[in-house]
Amino acid sequence: MKSLYEVLNIKKQHQWEWEKRQKHLTDNWLLLEAILKEERAKHPGMSLKKLYFKIQPNFIGRDKFIAYGMQNGYEPISYKKKPTTTFGSSVVQYSNLLFELKITGINQVWVSDTTYFKIGDKWYYITFIMDLYSRFIVGFHAAENLFAQANLKAFNMALQIRQQTQFNHQLIHHSDRGSQYRSLLYTDALKAAQINISMGKIVYENIHMERFNQTIKGEYLKHRNINSY
Repeated sequence: MKSLYEVLNIKKQHQWEWEKRQKHLTDNWLLLEAILKEERAKHPGMSLKKLYFKIQPNFIGRDKFIAYGMQNGYEPISYKKKPTTTFGSSVVQYSNLLFELKITGINQVWVSDTTYFKIGDKWYYITFIMDLYSRFIVGFHAAENLFAQANLKAFNMALQIRQQTQFNHQLIHHSDRGSQYRSLLYTDALKAAQINISMGKIVYENIHMERFNQTIKGEYLKHRNINSY
């Protein structure tokens, strides 16, 4: 290691100090994630700007905090009107890879969407992942919020059902441009599994999931006596 330090023209002490700073920064991000998750659960309608001044993280500025919150699915949630499950943004852009694509088998395209369902006076959110070739639901999860963690649980179920964790870029994951799907938490999981990311700009570019959501809610859920989450 001494010869390596000499070649790189750095001192051993400086390297230790750099590693210490990196560990401290990582710890700060982990702590922020835990606090942000807890505060968002307490204050679902509070803006990210207000959350920043409430939490007051000392290692990150306001704009970077807001960008982080948007990328990781922490936008405010409103229950006063019919909820919107897609929060578009120009932070991350992914193209629609399904145009003129010929689908010949399973695990070629997974499509996903998050829909809403009301119980009493509160909205709940259900994420589905469907294999487009077989129309089989490979993953799903119901949640009390629109956090990206719910989508990740549906995705992990899909990996378990298909008993596969690496797809060698032979699989496309297609969704809308909702913040949950654009979150670093979710896109990093897709990239780790070597899955290509595809997103549509308008609702009709994810029409298969829109039809499925209408079927699930209109033909089944609304006709069942569901009283609790």
